[in-house]
Amino acid sequence: MHASTVAIDLAKDVFELAFADAQGRVIERKRLSRKAFTRTLELRPPLRVLMEACGSAHYWARRFQRQGHAVRLIPARDVRPYVRGNKTDRNDVAGMREADRCAVIAEVPVKTPEQQGIQALHRLREHLKAERTATLNLLRGVLREFGGTSAGPRDSRC
Repeated sequence: MHASTVAIDLAKDVFELAFADAQGRVIERKRLSRKAFTRTLELRPPLRVLMEACGSAHYWARRFQRQGHAVRLIPARDVRPYVRGNKTDRNDVAGMREADRCAVIAEVPVKTPEQQGIQALHRLREHLKAERTATLNLLRGVLREFGGTSAGPRDSRC
């Protein structure tokens, strides 16, 4: 029996995979190191790959698409209700397979490296803005402790 779908729980070091046939029955499970994971789908015929849309999912999705696999990224918030029991890699993979059956769940489009770069720039900018605000608030608090006012003569805000 040949697998038609693989659900993958991505991680830093150990990856959990569950290969299922056309009827959705799991026919093979693997728990792989990063090195072994990078090669595992290269020699397989085209599969439907299911992953949660998380930090490294777009990188892996592009890589699997280049190998000829069809990738579906499922939002993590939509997978969670289908995970039974405690949160383990094996249960997460089962939850992904269950969530995939729900036609209502919209998949996340795979981002290009350029799209990810723009998103990273926006995140960095927002982070720097928050850091600036936090620093100014800290400075105002310290000045108040020494009897200073919170605003300059021209503006009530810094």
